[in-house]
Amino acid sequence: MTAENQPTPRRRKTRLELLCEINGLPDDAFIDTVHAAAFIQSSPSVLMNWRSQRRGPRYHGNGDFIRYTITDLKTFMSHRRHEVALAGTNHNA
Repeated sequence: MTAENQPTPRRRKTRLELLCEINGLPDDAFIDTVHAAAFIQSSPSVLMNWRSQRRGPRYHGNGDFIRYTITDLKTFMSHRRHEVALAGTNHNA
């Protein structure tokens, strides 16, 4: 196979590109793991790990077909913000 015939490697999209692709979708729209990870400022591998541990945001589907709703991601982030706030308080005061 010559260099001319080889497929060009696919460039990974930036977080901004991924967010632009889902911008304007309704909150009940289903998005894939890559877009969900960008939305919550994480990585697809972290979401996969959380799914295996039954943690993280609510998801729909199974196997290779996993989808998240924007509503579920927003709810997850809201709860995480609350957890982070609690972790930052001084319980000895």
